[in-house]
Amino acid sequence: MPAGSTSPTRAKLPIKGVFQATDYWCAPAAAEISLRTLGIKVGQATLAKKMRTTKDGTSAEDMLRVLNAYSKKTRYAYAPAWDVYNAKRLGERIAYSVGVLRRAVPVQLFIDRLPWYRGVDFGATDVGHFVVAYGYDKEAKTILVWDPNPFAGGGGKYVITMAQLAKATESTERNESGHRYWGMLQPVRK
Repeated sequence: MPAGSTSPTRAKLPIKGVFQATDYWCAPAAAEISLRTLGIKVGQATLAKKMRTTKDGTSAEDMLRVLNAYSKKTRYAYAPAWDVYNAKRLGERIAYSVGVLRRAVPVQLFIDRLPWYRGVDFGATDVGHFVVAYGYDKEAKTILVWDPNPFAGGGGKYVITMAQLAKATESTERNESGHRYWGMLQPVRK
């Protein structure tokens, strides 16, 4: 994030929240919401096809590739962020994208670690999911997210603490090479 890019204490973007059309289209739905904040309107069915989404979901790499293909004619690009397991860093990144750039942020996490899904059986632990951060309050240390999953009793807007969201991100885990997984696909100015 550029020096001197101080974000306001709190901010909230006007978004059009959409729900995923299938139980495995969270990435296309999150991408649709985020791209709209760049002025790009594309539906999740088109995004799912371009992201090669299957019943196993969407890889973060395919989501990043498609987000950047759509955003290439704008002044913005999406960059993976692996350091958002740290609540302070997660808050800084979201505050920059939302408060300074005015862009919504797809956040990659484990659905069963979100507080509104406590007690829901997903058939496995650490099931990947995407939500969209579109607001924050630095003093309260909270993030406003849109969860596109209308299944399993969830979906819609939620306020979550920065610490809870950081703990839920996939960046808390390391891959077989020892590198952290991405936890956020952050819109940044080119």
